[in-house]
Amino acid sequence: MFNDKISKLFFTLNGVVCISPANLKSKQLCYRDAIFLQFFSVIPYIEDMESPVQKVILHENLERIDDLMEVYCHLKNDDDKLQWLFNLPQVEENLTLFPPSWIEALDSTSQSALFALFSISPKEQLAQMDFRDEAALDFFRFVDELKKIEAFYEPIGGILGYQRAILKLVHRAPKEEEALWESPPGYDLENIGQEEILAGLEVMPRLFEIYPVGGAGDRLNLQDKKSLEPLPAALLPFLGRSLLEGLIRDLQGREYFYEKLFGKKLITPVALMTSQEKNNSTHLKALLERHNYFGRSKDSFFLFEQPLAPMVSKEGNWSLNPNWSMVMKPGGHGVIWKVAKDTSLFSWLRERGRDVGLVRQINNPICGLDHTLSTFVGIGATNEKGFGFLSCPRLVNSAEGVDVLREEKEGKKWSASIINIEYTDFAHHGIVDEAVNGTGHSKYPSNTNVLFIQLDALAQKIDQNPLPGLVYNPKNGAAGRLESLMQSIAEEFSASLETPIKGDEWKKLPSFIAYNSRKKSISVTKRAYVEGEKIHETPHGCLYDYLSNMYDLFSSCQMELPKLASIEEHDIESPPFLITIHPALGPHWSIIRQKISGGVMAPGAELDLELAELEMRNCTIDGSLRIRSADLQGRCQLRNVCVKNRGVDWSGSGHLFEGEMSRSESLDITLHGCSEFVAEDIELEGDCQIEVADGERLICRQSKDGVEFIKEKLDDRGPLWSYQIDASKQIRIQK
Repeated sequence: MFNDKISKLFFTLNGVVCISPANLKSKQLCYRDAIFLQFFSVIPYIEDMESPVQKVILHENLERIDDLMEVYCHLKNDDDKLQWLFNLPQVEENLTLFPPSWIEALDSTSQSALFALFSISPKEQLAQMDFRDEAALDFFRFVDELKKIEAFYEPIGGILGYQRAILKLVHRAPKEEEALWESPPGYDLENIGQEEILAGLEVMPRLFEIYPVGGAGDRLNLQDKKSLEPLPAALLPFLGRSLLEGLIRDLQGREYFYEKLFGKKLITPVALMTSQEKNNSTHLKALLERHNYFGRSKDSFFLFEQPLAPMVSKEGNWSLNPNWSMVMKPGGHGVIWKVAKDTSLFSWLRERGRDVGLVRQINNPICGLDHTLSTFVGIGATNEKGFGFLSCPRLVNSAEGVDVLREEKEGKKWSASIINIEYTDFAHHGIVDEAVNGTGHSKYPSNTNVLFIQLDALAQKIDQNPLPGLVYNPKNGAAGRLESLMQSIAEEFSASLETPIKGDEWKKLPSFIAYNSRKKSISVTKRAYVEGEKIHETPHGCLYDYLSNMYDLFSSCQMELPKLASIEEHDIESPPFLITIHPALGPHWSIIRQKISGGVMAPGAELDLELAELEMRNCTIDGSLRIRSADLQGRCQLRNVCVKNRGVDWSGSGHLFEGEMSRSESLDITLHGCSEFVAEDIELEGDCQIEVADGERLICRQSKDGVEFIKEKLDDRGPLWSYQIDASKQIRIQK
């Protein structure tokens, strides 16, 4: 339907472009006419944007790119490809725009990449580019970017294949498949045996970890407070540290635990996939250097960069700027597999004797709690799986991907695999998102993007499918880029069975799924909180889930805590309590329960335990208590101690998730090197800062004149606790 002004415009233009409302409705519109309308901004005024205009453009473009690819894919010789591209009418036409010296200065690889773009770009678009002599250097940089795109997407046909993939995804119809979609059976981490828990620790000498940290974090509104420069999501402060440092601390906690249990120090290799977006790579390198690689060796980190992908409209037009630049965005986390192989990451890991890996998303700091990650990895390694998902319950209609068991008939057999389906693809696959058992939870569990991988098995699958799970991700409806989904590589891990899976036959699959409670599995920092809206998927919501976990943990230590309100009623800037711990205090909660027992947290109290060697019995915290040991060698024993001070000024504090707190008073105990603080049967009142020097024990006790401090030389410089495995496979600690 057209308004009167647009109708008149069409008739005014009728002598140039044969088009009318009737033509549109009958789809009698040629490709050239559609391009004309597009460049003269007629299409944006059409009320129905899913109009025949767009459909004709899509259809014409798709047919044309299919024809091109039919020939291009059969040309094996680079010279033949170049000559074929050169002879295409659209390439010849576009070449007339260019100074001959520019084209002649390019090598054959550069010409091929450029001609590939010519073959899919309207002359009207390229005519807007800057062809002045002074723009030559910008042009050559532009061609260098095209060469990178051509090379990276070579497995799907380079630039032409990139274009076809986008058009096919935009033009695709619902998938017709006769598949069984089931909720995948798997391992329950909340009711796992001790042997499986131990296996997760025993496998640590084989472990590596990969963190995709290239996310832009646009919805977080994250900026440098001084320069106002946009910052990547990995630098978001959470509990006083960047998200990246939080992931490293989780790993350090498990390494510390392994050393105490098995007597061997480990430094686990960590690979970081960065990106150019928002100077992500530069910021991440600076963060590592500023923190001295978090006390780890520099060569224990491997940084590789996620390539940027060009933005392309649904009609197939690339987002080109007249100054010879392209609008580009990160190409999705799924490129991680191809880039990892291309950059020799796998060889680097094999040289270090590592063959099982854990992949974690940077914006999910919660899943490192308790034994979740180590047990998840242990299950995959001991059962010789190639791939694994960590999953949890998911509410119906949540904007989250799901993990499903797909079973398809292939001849006389059945192919079975555990795969991920994005929520935007439910209709395409015919999946109905329905609740089970009246709980409001979906039949299909959430995909947390916490993954297990076996290096050699994964390498084989990457060769088969280097860019899994291709999707078209449009931004603001104007243009989008081709993205690859990291978890979609799971589709390559399938098993051929005689019948659909029955009973425990799911254990025969080359991949697996492990379940845990939601608040121990996923809580993401996707977007900034907007007042009046829900705090789900914000840093505030993530802090709430962290506090909820701390409530469960310390309640299980028999400590009395103020009740935590529901997430809908939670006061984001004035919580009932605040507890933060270093992962090395456990990290398994069964260990923390042996170190801490009894006691009371008063309303609004703060407890910050930045140490591993702690015994805390029947202590009352009415205010703020902070104990810190920078290198985790410090020891602290508190028995029947009451800490009383004015604590945190909640009204004067900044964002709590950032760790910005103003304290009216606090008891701060700082342990330097191997030192020890001991207090028993005493009340410590008011604002107090206590520092204990390396090699020193400080005993705090009640005397008739008040509180006195006694310094002693610390002859016993060993740990406070020894770790042992008893006959029932339980991990016990004793002094």
